[in-house]
Amino acid sequence: MRLCTLSGELHLVALISIIVGLGLTELAQSVRELIRPGHSVRWDGLPLGWAAFTFLLTILLWWQGFAALENPDATADATADATGDATGEAGPLFLSALLIFLLLYLCCAFALPDPDWERADSDLERDGSDWEGSSAASGSISEKGISEKSTSGGSTSGQSPPEEDSPGEGTVLRQSGGLRQIGSLKQSGSLRKGVDLEAFYFSAGHRRWFFGLLIAFWIAIGIANQVSSGSGGAVAGGASALLALPIFTDRRWVHWTVVVVMTGGIGWQVVRGILL
Repeated sequence: MRLCTLSGELHLVALISIIVGLGLTELAQSVRELIRPGHSVRWDGLPLGWAAFTFLLTILLWWQGFAALENPDATADATADATGDATGEAGPLFLSALLIFLLLYLCCAFALPDPDWERADSDLERDGSDWEGSSAASGSISEKGISEKSTSGGSTSGQSPPEEDSPGEGTVLRQSGGLRQIGSLKQSGSLRKGVDLEAFYFSAGHRRWFFGLLIAFWIAIGIANQVSSGSGGAVAGGASALLALPIFTDRRWVHWTVVVVMTGGIGWQVVRGILL
C-alpha cells in the first residue's frame, strides 16, 4: 500500500511539473514577443515586476512540491488509514494541488500581454482626454488643408482632383462608439505592430483578472495550509488584502509598493529555500 501511495505522489508531481512548464512557457513566449526585432514596445516596469514575481512564485512552489517525497514514511502514514485505504485523503490532496497550480498557470498567462493585445474602448475613455483633443485638432487642421487645396489647387473646371491618403499620416478610426487611435502606417500599408505596457497594465480587464487570480491563488493556498497544518491562513489573508489594492486604485506608488513587497518576500523565500 505504501508503494501505491508513493506512486500517486509521483503522478501528482509529474502533473504539477507539466502545469509549471506550461506557465513558464507562457512567460517566456510573452517576453520573446516583447523583445522581438521589429516589435515596437512602450516599456513600463510594473508589468515586468509582476512577471518576475510570478516567475519566482512558480519556481518556489514547484520546488516545494518535492517536499512530499522527502519524507515518504510520514506522508504514507498521513494519507493511509488503518484499513489501508488511501483514496479518502489522496483525493482532496490531488484536487487542491491541481487547483492551486492551475491558478498559478493562469497568473503566468495573464502577467504580460499577448502580441495582438489592444486596448478596449473603456480603457480609451480612461485616458481619452490626453489624446482626444489633439486628434480633434489634427482633424480640423487636415480639413482646413483640404479646403485650402480645393480652392487654390483645383482644376480649371472648378472641381478639385481626388487626393490620396498619405501612408505616413496617422489615422483615427471610429469603432463601437469610441475613437481608437491606430497609429502611423508603414510604406507597405500595414499597421505598425507594437504594445503599450503601461496601457496594458492599467487596463481594467488586466487588473481585474490578473490580481483576481492572484487573490484566488492565495486563498486556495491559505485554505490548504490551514487544513493540512493549521497555520498559514494569516499570511495568505494578508497577501490577498495587499493584492486587492491595485484593483481599486491607479496610483503608481501604491502599485510599486505592492509589487516590491510581494516580490521581495517571495524572492527571499526562493533564496532561503533553494539556494541556502
